[in-house]
Amino acid sequence: MTTPPPGQWPPPPQGSPQGPPQWNPQPGPPPQGGNKAKWILGGLALLVVVVVTVVATLLVTRGSSGSTTPTASAPPSTSVDTSDIASASDRGPISLITEEPTCQRWTTTSAGLAHAATNGWDKRDPSISEAQWSPEQRRQYEAMAAAIRQAADEAARLARETPHRVVRVLYEQFIAYGRSYVEHIPQYAPPDDQIVRVSNSVVATLNAICDSIAFGSASARAPLVPEAAAPRDLPSRIDPNSPERFLRSQSPVCAEWLASAEKFTNDTAAWRSVDPNIAASALSPEQRAINNAAMPIMEAFATESQRLGRKSDNPVWADIATLSAQYRRAYVSALPTYAAADNDLQVAAGSAVGAISEACRAAEN
Repeated sequence: MTTPPPGQWPPPPQGSPQGPPQWNPQPGPPPQGGNKAKWILGGLALLVVVVVTVVATLLVTRGSSGSTTPTASAPPSTSVDTSDIASASDRGPISLITEEPTCQRWTTTSAGLAHAATNGWDKRDPSISEAQWSPEQRRQYEAMAAAIRQAADEAARLARETPHRVVRVLYEQFIAYGRSYVEHIPQYAPPDDQIVRVSNSVVATLNAICDSIAFGSASARAPLVPEAAAPRDLPSRIDPNSPERFLRSQSPVCAEWLASAEKFTNDTAAWRSVDPNIAASALSPEQRAINNAAMPIMEAFATESQRLGRKSDNPVWADIATLSAQYRRAYVSALPTYAAADNDLQVAAGSAVGAISEACRAAEN
Protein backbone atom coordinates (compact mmCIF):
# COMPACT_ATOMS: atom_id res chain seq x y z
CA MET A 1 0.00 0.00 0.00
CA THR A 2 1.69 3.15 -1.14
CA THR A 3 0.71 6.52 0.22
CA PRO A 4 -2.14 7.77 -1.98
CA PRO A 5 -2.45 11.26 -3.42
CA PRO A 6 -4.02 14.00 -1.30
CA GLY A 7 -7.55 13.22 -0.26
CA GLN A 8 -7.65 9.61 -1.41
CA TRP A 9 -9.64 7.12 0.59
CA PRO A 10 -7.47 4.49 2.26
CA PRO A 11 -7.26 1.21 0.41
CA PRO A 12 -9.16 -1.77 1.80
CA PRO A 13 -7.28 -4.47 3.71
CA GLN A 14 -4.62 -5.93 1.45
CA GLY A 15 -5.01 -9.47 0.24
CA SER A 16 -2.80 -11.77 -1.72
CA PRO A 17 -2.21 -10.93 -5.39
CA GLN A 18 -4.90 -13.51 -6.18
CA GLY A 19 -7.61 -11.86 -4.10
CA PRO A 20 -8.66 -10.82 -0.60
CA PRO A 21 -7.46 -12.79 2.40
CA GLN A 22 -9.58 -15.60 3.72
CA TRP A 23 -10.75 -14.91 7.27
CA ASN A 24 -9.58 -18.17 8.69
CA PRO A 25 -6.15 -16.59 8.28
CA GLN A 26 -2.90 -18.46 8.07
CA PRO A 27 0.45 -16.83 8.76
CA GLY A 28 2.15 -15.63 5.63
CA PRO A 29 3.80 -12.64 4.04
CA PRO A 30 1.86 -9.68 2.73
CA PRO A 31 2.20 -8.50 -0.87
CA GLN A 32 5.63 -7.20 -1.71
CA GLY A 33 6.75 -4.27 -3.77
CA GLY A 34 4.83 -1.06 -3.25
CA ASN A 35 1.82 -2.60 -1.56
CA LYS A 36 2.71 -1.75 2.01
CA ALA A 37 3.29 1.76 3.27
CA LYS A 38 5.67 2.36 6.11
CA TRP A 39 5.07 6.03 6.45
CA ILE A 40 1.75 6.12 8.17
CA LEU A 41 1.33 9.36 9.77
CA GLY A 42 0.94 11.37 12.40
CA GLY A 43 1.20 14.43 14.34
CA LEU A 44 1.47 16.96 11.57
CA ALA A 45 -0.59 15.55 8.73
CA LEU A 46 -3.17 12.88 8.05
CA LEU A 47 -2.68 9.51 6.52
CA VAL A 48 -3.99 9.30 2.96
CA VAL A 49 -5.09 12.94 2.95
CA VAL A 50 -1.85 14.88 2.86
CA VAL A 51 1.20 13.57 1.00
CA VAL A 52 3.81 13.40 3.72
CA THR A 53 6.45 11.05 4.96
CA VAL A 54 5.82 11.33 8.65
CA VAL A 55 4.75 8.75 11.14
CA ALA A 56 3.27 9.09 14.57
CA THR A 57 3.68 5.73 16.20
CA LEU A 58 3.12 4.62 19.73
CA LEU A 59 4.18 1.91 22.05
CA VAL A 60 3.69 1.74 25.76
CA THR A 61 5.44 0.03 28.60
CA ARG A 62 3.62 -1.62 31.44
CA GLY A 63 2.51 0.97 33.96
CA SER A 64 3.58 3.90 31.79
CA SER A 65 0.74 6.09 33.00
CA GLY A 66 1.43 5.56 36.65
CA SER A 67 2.28 2.95 39.22
CA THR A 68 -1.31 2.37 40.27
CA THR A 69 -3.51 0.11 38.18
CA PRO A 70 -6.88 1.82 37.82
CA THR A 71 -10.08 -0.03 38.44
CA ALA A 72 -12.78 -0.36 35.85
CA SER A 73 -15.54 2.20 35.96
CA ALA A 74 -19.16 1.41 36.71
CA PRO A 75 -21.28 -0.08 33.93
CA PRO A 76 -22.20 2.46 31.28
CA SER A 77 -25.29 4.52 31.90
CA THR A 78 -27.38 4.45 28.75
CA SER A 79 -31.00 4.08 27.77
CA VAL A 80 -30.00 2.16 24.64
CA ASP A 81 -30.57 -1.58 24.74
CA THR A 82 -27.12 -3.19 24.77
CA SER A 83 -28.29 -6.81 24.94
CA ASP A 84 -27.34 -7.36 21.29
CA ILE A 85 -23.99 -5.56 21.50
CA ALA A 86 -21.37 -8.29 21.72
CA SER A 87 -18.71 -6.05 23.25
CA ALA A 88 -20.89 -4.51 25.96
CA SER A 89 -19.19 -6.64 28.61
CA ASP A 90 -15.65 -5.97 27.33
CA ARG A 91 -14.28 -3.75 30.07
CA GLY A 92 -10.71 -4.99 30.29
CA PRO A 93 -7.31 -3.88 29.03
CA ILE A 94 -6.75 -3.55 25.29
CA SER A 95 -4.56 -6.15 23.65
CA LEU A 96 -3.66 -7.13 20.11
CA ILE A 97 -6.64 -8.45 18.20
CA THR A 98 -5.87 -11.88 16.77
CA GLU A 99 -9.41 -12.84 15.73
CA GLU A 100 -12.13 -10.47 14.52
CA PRO A 101 -15.35 -11.92 13.08
CA THR A 102 -16.32 -8.67 11.36
CA CYS A 103 -13.19 -8.38 9.21
CA GLN A 104 -14.60 -10.16 6.18
CA ARG A 105 -17.58 -7.83 5.92
CA TRP A 106 -15.48 -4.80 6.77
CA THR A 107 -13.15 -5.71 3.89
CA THR A 108 -16.08 -5.53 1.50
CA THR A 109 -17.28 -2.25 3.00
CA SER A 110 -13.84 -0.66 2.86
CA ALA A 111 -13.34 -1.82 -0.72
CA GLY A 112 -16.63 -0.18 -1.65
CA LEU A 113 -15.49 3.11 -0.18
CA ALA A 114 -12.18 2.92 -2.00
CA HIS A 115 -13.96 2.25 -5.28
CA ALA A 116 -16.44 5.09 -4.75
CA ALA A 117 -13.58 7.53 -4.16
CA THR A 118 -12.15 6.86 -7.62
CA ASN A 119 -14.93 8.94 -9.20
CA GLY A 120 -12.62 11.94 -8.85
CA TRP A 121 -13.28 12.68 -5.20
CA ASP A 122 -9.91 11.14 -4.34
CA LYS A 123 -8.22 13.86 -6.40
CA ARG A 124 -10.39 16.71 -5.15
CA ASP A 125 -9.02 20.07 -4.09
CA PRO A 126 -10.43 20.38 -0.55
CA SER A 127 -9.73 24.12 -0.54
CA ILE A 128 -12.62 24.73 -2.98
CA SER A 129 -15.88 25.59 -1.21
CA GLU A 130 -19.27 24.22 -2.25
CA ALA A 131 -20.25 27.53 -3.83
CA GLN A 132 -17.40 27.21 -6.33
CA TRP A 133 -17.93 23.56 -7.32
CA SER A 134 -18.46 22.64 -10.93
CA PRO A 135 -21.40 20.33 -11.72
CA GLU A 136 -18.93 17.43 -11.96
CA GLN A 137 -17.38 18.22 -8.59
CA ARG A 138 -20.83 18.37 -7.04
CA ARG A 139 -21.66 14.93 -8.45
CA GLN A 140 -18.41 13.55 -7.03
CA TYR A 141 -19.12 14.82 -3.53
CA GLU A 142 -22.74 13.69 -3.61
CA ALA A 143 -21.77 10.20 -4.80
CA MET A 144 -19.14 9.94 -2.08
CA ALA A 145 -21.67 11.06 0.50
CA ALA A 146 -23.98 8.25 -0.56
CA ALA A 147 -21.13 5.73 -0.28
CA ILE A 148 -20.20 6.96 3.19
CA ARG A 149 -23.81 6.76 4.36
CA GLN A 150 -24.06 3.18 3.12
CA ALA A 151 -20.75 2.22 4.74
CA ALA A 152 -21.77 3.85 8.01
CA ASP A 153 -24.99 1.85 8.10
CA GLU A 154 -23.03 -1.36 7.61
CA ALA A 155 -20.47 -0.30 10.23
CA ALA A 156 -23.32 0.16 12.72
CA ARG A 157 -24.21 -3.50 12.27
CA LEU A 158 -20.56 -4.56 12.59
CA ALA A 159 -20.19 -2.45 15.74
CA ARG A 160 -22.86 -4.58 17.39
CA GLU A 161 -21.22 -7.83 16.31
CA THR A 162 -17.56 -7.31 17.23
CA PRO A 163 -16.62 -8.78 20.60
CA HIS A 164 -13.89 -6.14 21.06
CA ARG A 165 -14.71 -2.81 22.69
CA VAL A 166 -11.98 -0.92 20.89
CA VAL A 167 -13.05 -2.24 17.47
CA ARG A 168 -16.58 -1.13 18.29
CA VAL A 169 -15.19 2.29 19.23
CA LEU A 170 -13.42 2.51 15.86
CA TYR A 171 -16.57 1.58 13.98
CA GLU A 172 -18.52 4.14 15.99
CA GLN A 173 -16.04 6.91 15.26
CA PHE A 174 -16.00 6.06 11.56
CA ILE A 175 -19.78 6.37 11.64
CA ALA A 176 -19.79 9.60 13.66
CA TYR A 177 -17.16 11.44 11.62
CA GLY A 178 -18.32 10.01 8.30
CA ARG A 179 -21.91 11.10 8.85
CA SER A 180 -20.78 14.46 10.15
CA TYR A 181 -18.81 15.02 6.94
CA VAL A 182 -21.84 14.07 4.87
CA GLU A 183 -23.95 16.59 6.79
CA HIS A 184 -21.44 19.32 5.97
CA ILE A 185 -21.31 18.61 2.22
CA PRO A 186 -24.35 20.73 1.20
CA GLN A 187 -22.58 23.81 2.61
CA TYR A 188 -19.04 22.47 2.34
CA ALA A 189 -16.19 24.78 3.34
CA PRO A 190 -12.47 23.88 3.36
CA PRO A 191 -12.23 23.29 7.15
CA ASP A 192 -14.82 20.53 6.78
CA ASP A 193 -12.24 18.33 5.08
CA GLN A 194 -10.64 17.88 8.49
CA ILE A 195 -13.68 15.87 9.53
CA VAL A 196 -13.28 13.25 6.82
CA ARG A 197 -9.58 13.03 7.62
CA VAL A 198 -10.54 11.53 10.98
CA SER A 199 -12.88 9.08 9.26
CA ASN A 200 -10.19 8.17 6.72
CA SER A 201 -7.67 7.46 9.43
CA VAL A 202 -10.12 5.21 11.30
CA VAL A 203 -10.74 3.28 8.08
CA ALA A 204 -6.99 2.77 7.70
CA THR A 205 -6.71 1.59 11.31
CA LEU A 206 -9.41 -1.02 10.83
CA ASN A 207 -7.85 -2.12 7.53
CA ALA A 208 -4.46 -2.64 9.16
CA ILE A 209 -5.95 -4.54 12.11
CA CYS A 210 -7.62 -6.91 9.67
CA ASP A 211 -4.42 -7.20 7.63
CA SER A 212 -2.41 -8.07 10.73
CA ILE A 213 -4.87 -10.88 11.45
CA ALA A 214 -4.98 -12.14 7.88
CA PHE A 215 -1.21 -12.28 7.43
CA GLY A 216 -0.42 -13.60 10.90
CA SER A 217 1.58 -10.76 12.43
CA ALA A 218 -0.93 -10.12 15.24
CA SER A 219 -1.02 -13.73 16.42
CA ALA A 220 2.75 -14.11 16.06
CA ARG A 221 3.61 -11.00 18.07
CA ALA A 222 0.76 -10.87 20.60
CA PRO A 223 2.59 -13.09 23.14
CA LEU A 224 5.44 -10.53 23.19
CA VAL A 225 3.21 -7.62 24.21
CA PRO A 226 2.81 -6.97 27.96
CA GLU A 227 -0.71 -6.33 29.17
CA ALA A 228 -1.80 -2.71 29.18
CA ALA A 229 -3.31 -1.05 32.21
CA ALA A 230 -7.05 -1.43 32.66
CA PRO A 231 -9.12 1.51 31.42
CA ARG A 232 -9.75 4.17 34.01
CA ASP A 233 -13.05 5.14 32.42
CA LEU A 234 -15.25 3.73 29.71
CA PRO A 235 -17.66 5.50 27.37
CA SER A 236 -20.88 6.31 29.23
CA ARG A 237 -23.02 5.81 26.13
CA ILE A 238 -23.14 2.85 23.76
CA ASP A 239 -25.24 3.43 20.66
CA PRO A 240 -23.73 2.16 17.40
CA ASN A 241 -26.70 3.53 15.46
CA SER A 242 -26.12 7.12 16.55
CA PRO A 243 -22.58 7.51 17.92
CA GLU A 244 -21.14 10.91 18.72
CA ARG A 245 -17.81 12.38 17.62
CA PHE A 246 -15.46 11.84 20.52
CA LEU A 247 -13.96 15.34 20.36
CA ARG A 248 -16.41 18.15 19.67
CA SER A 249 -14.44 20.99 21.28
CA GLN A 250 -10.76 21.73 21.63
CA SER A 251 -9.06 19.88 24.47
CA PRO A 252 -6.10 21.52 26.20
CA VAL A 253 -4.33 18.18 25.74
CA CYS A 254 -4.42 18.57 21.94
CA ALA A 255 -1.52 21.04 21.88
CA GLU A 256 0.63 18.67 23.93
CA TRP A 257 -0.37 15.70 21.76
CA LEU A 258 0.48 17.42 18.49
CA ALA A 259 3.76 18.81 19.82
CA SER A 260 4.80 15.37 21.06
CA ALA A 261 3.97 13.82 17.68
CA GLU A 262 5.94 16.51 15.85
CA LYS A 263 8.99 15.84 18.00
CA PHE A 264 8.68 12.12 17.41
CA THR A 265 8.43 12.66 13.66
CA ASN A 266 11.61 14.69 13.68
CA ASP A 267 13.44 12.23 15.91
CA THR A 268 12.65 9.20 13.72
CA ALA A 269 13.58 10.62 10.31
CA ALA A 270 16.37 8.06 9.87
CA TRP A 271 14.04 5.17 10.68
CA ARG A 272 11.77 6.24 7.84
CA SER A 273 14.61 5.67 5.39
CA VAL A 274 14.54 1.90 5.97
CA ASP A 275 12.41 0.00 3.45
CA PRO A 276 9.67 -1.85 5.39
CA ASN A 277 9.75 -4.72 2.88
CA ILE A 278 13.26 -5.74 4.01
CA ALA A 279 13.30 -8.56 6.57
CA ALA A 280 15.55 -8.25 9.61
CA SER A 281 17.85 -10.96 8.27
CA ALA A 282 18.48 -8.93 5.11
CA LEU A 283 19.14 -5.54 6.70
CA SER A 284 22.52 -3.94 6.25
CA PRO A 285 24.48 -3.16 9.43
CA GLU A 286 23.59 0.51 8.98
CA GLN A 287 19.88 -0.21 8.61
CA ARG A 288 19.92 -2.49 11.63
CA ALA A 289 21.62 0.22 13.68
CA ILE A 290 18.98 2.74 12.59
CA ASN A 291 16.17 0.46 13.69
CA ASN A 292 17.86 -0.24 17.00
CA ALA A 293 18.32 3.47 17.64
CA ALA A 294 14.63 4.13 16.90
CA MET A 295 13.35 1.67 19.47
CA PRO A 296 13.98 3.74 22.64
CA ILE A 297 12.66 6.84 20.87
CA MET A 298 9.45 4.98 20.15
CA GLU A 299 9.24 3.79 23.74
CA ALA A 300 9.64 7.31 25.12
CA PHE A 301 7.03 8.68 22.74
CA ALA A 302 4.67 5.87 23.59
CA THR A 303 4.95 6.56 27.28
CA GLU A 304 4.14 10.21 26.69
CA SER A 305 1.31 9.40 24.29
CA GLN A 306 -0.26 7.00 26.76
CA ARG A 307 -0.02 9.64 29.47
CA LEU A 308 -1.69 12.23 27.30
CA GLY A 309 -4.48 9.84 26.33
CA ARG A 310 -5.30 9.32 29.98
CA LYS A 311 -4.83 12.99 30.79
CA SER A 312 -7.51 13.86 28.22
CA ASP A 313 -10.18 12.36 30.51
CA ASN A 314 -11.83 11.18 27.29
CA PRO A 315 -12.42 7.40 27.36
CA VAL A 316 -12.57 7.08 23.56
CA TRP A 317 -9.33 9.03 23.15
CA ALA A 318 -7.72 6.86 25.81
CA ASP A 319 -8.89 3.62 24.17
CA ILE A 320 -7.64 4.62 20.71
CA ALA A 321 -4.32 5.79 22.15
CA THR A 322 -3.91 2.50 24.01
CA LEU A 323 -4.75 0.51 20.88
CA SER A 324 -2.05 2.41 19.02
CA ALA A 325 0.37 1.82 21.87
CA GLN A 326 -0.23 -1.91 21.92
CA TYR A 327 0.30 -2.28 18.18
CA ARG A 328 3.43 -0.13 18.29
CA ARG A 329 4.74 -2.17 21.18
CA ALA A 330 4.18 -5.30 19.10
CA TYR A 331 6.01 -3.72 16.16
CA VAL A 332 9.02 -2.84 18.29
CA SER A 333 9.10 -6.33 19.79
CA ALA A 334 9.12 -7.68 16.23
CA LEU A 335 12.06 -5.62 14.98
CA PRO A 336 14.81 -8.12 15.93
CA THR A 337 13.14 -10.78 13.77
CA TYR A 338 11.12 -8.43 11.56
CA ALA A 339 9.24 -9.73 8.51
CA ALA A 340 7.32 -7.60 6.02
CA ALA A 341 3.98 -8.71 7.48
CA ASP A 342 4.91 -6.96 10.74
CA ASN A 343 4.53 -3.62 9.00
CA ASP A 344 0.76 -3.93 9.45
CA LEU A 345 1.32 -3.48 13.18
CA GLN A 346 2.87 -0.06 12.84
CA VAL A 347 0.36 0.94 10.16
CA ALA A 348 -2.43 0.25 12.67
CA ALA A 349 -0.54 2.19 15.33
CA GLY A 350 0.17 5.20 13.16
CA SER A 351 -3.31 5.36 11.68
CA ALA A 352 -4.91 5.26 15.13
CA VAL A 353 -2.82 8.13 16.40
CA GLY A 354 -3.57 10.00 13.19
CA ALA A 355 -7.27 9.78 14.03
CA ILE A 356 -6.63 11.53 17.33
CA SER A 357 -4.41 14.18 15.75
CA GLU A 358 -7.00 15.01 13.12
CA ALA A 359 -9.84 14.93 15.63
CA CYS A 360 -7.98 17.67 17.50
CA ARG A 361 -7.84 19.73 14.31
CA ALA A 362 -11.48 19.05 13.45
CA ALA A 363 -12.82 19.73 16.94
CA GLU A 364 -14.37 23.09 16.16
CA ASN A 365 -15.87 22.13 12.77
